[in-house]
Amino acid sequence: MMDTQKNRVRLGPLPGGRQGASGAGAGRGSMRDASNPRRPAPPPSRSVYPPSPSAGLAPTESQGTQHSAPATGGVRRMRWTQDMNRNVMRAYYRAVGGETGRTGYRAVMHREFLLLEPNLTVTEQNLADRARYIQRKGVFNAAELERIRREAAPEVESVSTEHNAVITQQESVRGEVPVDAIAEEAASHKIEQMRGILEEAISEIRSAPLEQRPRLSRLPLNAATRDAIEAANRLLPPYLDGSLGLDDTGSILFGAALAVHRFIGAKTQEPGRTTNKSSDVPAWKKRIERRISLARALIGRLQSFRSGNTRPRIVRSVRIAFNGLGVKLDQPDIAEKLTERIDGLKQRIAAWGKRIRRYSERVERFRQNRLFVSDQKRFYRKLENPTPCSTSPKPNTADLVAFWRNIWSREVEHEEGPWIAAVQEACARIEPMNPIAISSENVADAVRRAPNWKSPGADGLHHYWLKGFSVCHATLARQYQEAIERKTLPNLFTTGITHLAPKSTNTADPTNYRPITCLTSIYKTLTSVLSCKISRHIDEFNILSVAQNECRGGGRGTKELLIIDSVAGQLVKRNRRNFSAAWIDYKKAFDSVPHSWLLRVLELYKIDGAVRDFLEVCMGQWSTILCLQGERLTTGADDRIRIRRGIFQGDCLSPLWFCLSLNPLSTLLERSGTGFQFRRGGTKVSHLLYMDDLKLLAPNPARLMELLKITTEFSGSIRMQLGVDKCAVVHVDRGQVTQSAEICLELSNFKTLSEAESYRYLGMSQCIGVQEVDMKQAVCEVFFGRLTKVLRSYLSGANKVRAYNGWVMPTL
Repeated sequence: MMDTQKNRVRLGPLPGGRQGASGAGAGRGSMRDASNPRRPAPPPSRSVYPPSPSAGLAPTESQGTQHSAPATGGVRRMRWTQDMNRNVMRAYYRAVGGETGRTGYRAVMHREFLLLEPNLTVTEQNLADRARYIQRKGVFNAAELERIRREAAPEVESVSTEHNAVITQQESVRGEVPVDAIAEEAASHKIEQMRGILEEAISEIRSAPLEQRPRLSRLPLNAATRDAIEAANRLLPPYLDGSLGLDDTGSILFGAALAVHRFIGAKTQEPGRTTNKSSDVPAWKKRIERRISLARALIGRLQSFRSGNTRPRIVRSVRIAFNGLGVKLDQPDIAEKLTERIDGLKQRIAAWGKRIRRYSERVERFRQNRLFVSDQKRFYRKLENPTPCSTSPKPNTADLVAFWRNIWSREVEHEEGPWIAAVQEACARIEPMNPIAISSENVADAVRRAPNWKSPGADGLHHYWLKGFSVCHATLARQYQEAIERKTLPNLFTTGITHLAPKSTNTADPTNYRPITCLTSIYKTLTSVLSCKISRHIDEFNILSVAQNECRGGGRGTKELLIIDSVAGQLVKRNRRNFSAAWIDYKKAFDSVPHSWLLRVLELYKIDGAVRDFLEVCMGQWSTILCLQGERLTTGADDRIRIRRGIFQGDCLSPLWFCLSLNPLSTLLERSGTGFQFRRGGTKVSHLLYMDDLKLLAPNPARLMELLKITTEFSGSIRMQLGVDKCAVVHVDRGQVTQSAEICLELSNFKTLSEAESYRYLGMSQCIGVQEVDMKQAVCEVFFGRLTKVLRSYLSGANKVRAYNGWVMPTL
């Protein structure tokens, strides 16, 4: 059986004589034999076109031998020179008559190429693939391709004598045409090609349901892509001028993106899934594993025959194993022949196993480098958690949907207590916000700040296309302004896709997932513009508390808060001062803020009334589709989860809006008149707040109780619950951590830290300030752990340096 497979002649040699992963070398232990040379090509017939006018284009005999001679162990891969590439395009243009898009040209192209390169042996498929590669990768620019086309396919003469004279005159001056004119003509030719593709794609997307849209791919940033986008950009204004609304504009832009894919030959992915569905085991691995299993089965039958088993089935398998080798089963040295045959099969199995490892390494090397170039953040996540989530048990779909529906769809109203008077008094100095006017420059700025390839929302359109199709900015600005004035927005833009990411390995628990919502690019651009306008109003009147400075645009994140906390801890230890602190944790903070309070906050801080009314309408339409591991859990429009509570995460306005919702708490804490004083007569710091991470600072336990009462009263009024099991307090008496009995009785549900315990706040372990020794050890462990993972990965040398600079070194 094995020899029968070995003696089969392949129709065409592959690299190394075997099928496998692209680019994998032979390596040691492989069993590759020298591939049989191909049959000589038949002599080409005489061409109807004159030979190429350029001298030196036909390679010499030594060049042909260098490029196409088979080497021992396999066929050497052909190296295409620039002259050979030009001859390929000459043969292509001669075959298609100077036009593009024709079929049935490969035989003529092959014949013409053999006239130009008689010493090369290539197939029709090789030439067709090479011509497509040259056009797709932009090996030659547009002017060079136009020159080759003019040389290769002269225009057909007309019967008319006058027209012949015109053509003769054109041919006489053809060599004097400037390069700019040729490039302009090539660009106009591309635009005409794009016109038909664009019209077809836009009409197709307009009539197709949203669920049937193909998934767009990430395109390489090369000259071919830029030229295609520029051609589409020139043709879009008539479509955008006739747009009926934001949803129609989204369809036009998606159709234009699809037209660019088709123009450059890029592939689109099937609709219906939000992530790629790839086979676990590649085809080449299945083939090799099948060979190994067959060889092992044959070894077992040979060993069984050697031990005396002469059943007909065993004898038949032995005869097949020795077929063609001239070995008889009754010859005296049959035992020795069996041993040799078994050893040969074992060597083949070992070589096949090495091939699987070599090919697997090649595939993993390709995947890791491609992922690193396209999405470094995702690559680092895979290094941190290499185990795929698909192997873990999934939660019950009904339980998962019911859990999140109970959180988001259960509407609640806030209650205003006596504390609202103090907040209103603090807001009295704020002047009303100026009316919003959105311009194309505002849209261009918002689009420029957005990442290119962030996961899109339900419309499937990336921000990359809003950047490339710059002519849409004026249309979007006009339609944004109309939507705010009319207080309407299509439901498409208020529908998100929420991906559930597991927090730990316990993936069967529905509560152990973190929601990540993807919204449409057009809606995120609108909220980015609104966020920029509202931020200017907030900065003008210093609305955000000083404790939330790090939440402002251009802030340093948590660094300033950690420095303040570290200085406070050092002062307490060095000066032996009294100190009390409490760490507050909210349950599902972003998902539990009432919508009534969000609107009330905008009113308190005097945001433009048109913007408030528009956001109120959008909040009433908020809904999302749950997805787990790429599969949608809620498909129909009625099954979507309505967002009746919490922030609609995923856009640019959500972080700022959430900070505004907790800003009255900062106002109340600052007006309490208590807090930790760094020096005599200095400012008292009552709290540190970063998004929903709150830390209260006080000089003693009694003052801390006052701050805690303010916090719990405010949180209860806006229906936000404290995660008591994750809250903690610490008390320091003359620089030493102590247990305060009276505070422990009143806060029996809060954990009181001892001197040996710590609390993790903003990524740092704390007790009295930051635990420097523990943090240094933890940082070193993270540093060396990341360094080891990067060095053991299959990244190239340059990518390993980039990963070290961007992921390993920043831990220090």
